[in-house]
Amino acid sequence: MTEDADERLAEYLEAHADKLEALWYVRRRLLTELDHHTDAIKRRTAERDRVKRAIERVQAKAHELLQAHEHLTGDSAYRGDGFRVRIGSSERVELDADEMPRLAECRPDLAPLVPKPNRKAIKAALDAGDDVPGARIAEHRHVRWS
Repeated sequence: MTEDADERLAEYLEAHADKLEALWYVRRRLLTELDHHTDAIKRRTAERDRVKRAIERVQAKAHELLQAHEHLTGDSAYRGDGFRVRIGSSERVELDADEMPRLAECRPDLAPLVPKPNRKAIKAALDAGDDVPGARIAEHRHVRWS
């Protein structure tokens, strides 16, 4: 740079120093606000996870009580004041993780290597009587509230 350009740059920076300082303060304030929001997100996420775990415990207890009710009465549903709860069942595909490479090799249409197996197609193949390594249909019982 020439001496003239150095002088012009120095004059420009001096003339705009107050703006740069103001921008620096605004940036610092925004970074502080960002930290505040990040901390709030962490707290809310922890609270959400705590509530999810509480719901899972309530579901597990309801399932336990309904199983006992079903064992004693033969009825898988219970009707209370303003609500009904029952044990429902459905089928889902369970996959053995260690069998996934073999499944992908034998039936690439059902288990592409990326990103995940096609559970709907696997279930259809199992329902049709096809052999699908590492996969089986399992009954899943769950609590349904209404």
